[in-house]
Amino acid sequence: MFVMRGIVKQFPGVRPLEGVDLDVRAGEGHCLLGRNGAGTSTLIKTLAGARQPDEGTVTVGGREGDPPEPAGPGQP
Repeated sequence: MFVMRGIVKQFPGVRPLEGVDLDVRAGEGHCLLGRNGAGTSTLIKTLAGARQPDEGTVTVGGREGDPPEPAGPGQP
């Protein structure tokens, strides 16, 4: 399970994420849609740990902080 609460991300001149909340439980499938510039890519990059939120928290498996490192080829 992962939970995002109050996620804010801003870049010079634009604030693509403002107070975003998202909950995904084990076994659920979700689809994220939005127009160009709506912040969908920024949200996924923040969840994956490629971008750090300016505000808010990301909790993965009950632990707050950075998401786990992805497994490389041949690793579980």
